[in-house]
Amino acid sequence: MDNLIEKVSFRLFEESDYDDVHSLWIRSGLKLSLSDNREELLKFAEFNKDSFFLLIHDGDIIGVVFAAYDGRRGYINHLAVDPKFQGHGFGKLLMDKSMEFYNSIDCVKVHLMIEKDNSQVIKFYNNRDWHIRDDLILMTKTLREK
Repeated sequence: MDNLIEKVSFRLFEESDYDDVHSLWIRSGLKLSLSDNREELLKFAEFNKDSFFLLIHDGDIIGVVFAAYDGRRGYINHLAVDPKFQGHGFGKLLMDKSMEFYNSIDCVKVHLMIEKDNSQVIKFYNNRDWHIRDDLILMTKTLREK
């Protein structure tokens, strides 16, 4: 896999990418929910069409991140790299691409959430100057189950 980073490119998500992206998330161990089904993800993609990034190698999607922006804050969502390609700097490339986007729109602050059972990625983010906030509590309200 030497020089693999030189052989990848970015492109934006398209509706036809859903199955491949969903499969990559599953292989990567992400926990998915109702908001990750086709209909919900396409809604997200419509609102964030300039920041739903795919990392491509030989025509295949090997990484994905959606860099959401609500007009005030940025949110890193579902960053994933195909397990066959992990450990070679592709996660860093996806984060760099997201930060490039946020800097281009003059975003002040970006948040991300990590599931507690995925704590091994904390080191990855700490190495990129992210820090854990212990002054907040995340709360969620589910509005529908289907």
